[in-house]
Amino acid sequence: MVGSKVNKWMFFCVIFLALFLTACPYESEVPLENPLKAKIDVLLLGQWGPAEKKDRESGVITIYAYNNHGHVLVVEDPGGKNLTVMRAISTRIGKEKFLSVQELNTTAPLDRKWIFAKYTISGDKLKYRVVDEKLFTGKYPSSSSLCAFIRNNINNPRLFGDNQTEVLRRVYPHAKSELPPLELLKSNYKQASFVVTIVLSGLETEKIVRADNGSIGYIVTKESGTVLKSFKGNLREGTTITYHDWLEHRPGWKYSRRGILLVFLKKDPKTGALRTIGEASVFRMTSELNKAMPQLTRSL
Repeated sequence: MVGSKVNKWMFFCVIFLALFLTACPYESEVPLENPLKAKIDVLLLGQWGPAEKKDRESGVITIYAYNNHGHVLVVEDPGGKNLTVMRAISTRIGKEKFLSVQELNTTAPLDRKWIFAKYTISGDKLKYRVVDEKLFTGKYPSSSSLCAFIRNNINNPRLFGDNQTEVLRRVYPHAKSELPPLELLKSNYKQASFVVTIVLSGLETEKIVRADNGSIGYIVTKESGTVLKSFKGNLREGTTITYHDWLEHRPGWKYSRRGILLVFLKKDPKTGALRTIGEASVFRMTSELNKAMPQLTRSL
């Protein structure tokens, strides 16, 4: 059984970390962009795993935002004993997005190289293809010169050599106890102008409403996030939205928003402002809730 788990883990690394294990990826001394000027791609954030069902027990990768400019990628096996840590920078070249990836925990800092992959995200799927070394005949000492070379060859099939497009699937955590009643979801869905999943990127307190006894009764928050998927309404993937949410305050209450959220929103016809439709309008997106959504939308 131990050997089987190791094989699964290695297979997962081959599939997921083709950035490092493909035969001839191009290695560079510099990334495609200055790491201090790059922007976070919030659509990358969260957990990802192999797209094929037979490989989904092999492990997951979690992508975090780092220092407002980059990403940290942590790949772990099912038992969490084997970790591979990388950093990644997202760069747009023309209409395409590329990742510059550098492994952190297996090489000395001065020996670390950057490897590149073109990627796209649509719904719950992340597709990427690794840049091959065959087309590169010289060294590119700066990010601008390297970026210019890739821009000039972006439609050249030799840029990727024999490297195939790999597909990953967004992973939602298992938490059956957090599945809301289907009737509540149906009621929310009927009332809402928009039903979306988002990655939360900003949160601030707008207003504090005190109860009759002087204690805090409600906190009104202003929240922003990026749309990952739309179940109702015309909010497109990748759109940044801002909405208001009323949160009931009670003893021992601690505000928490983690992972990917399912949000039910209503649009004010006069101002166009978005707000949640009630207290039970925001849910952490779990595996069980993700499975329930198609059933919900078909039943309405």
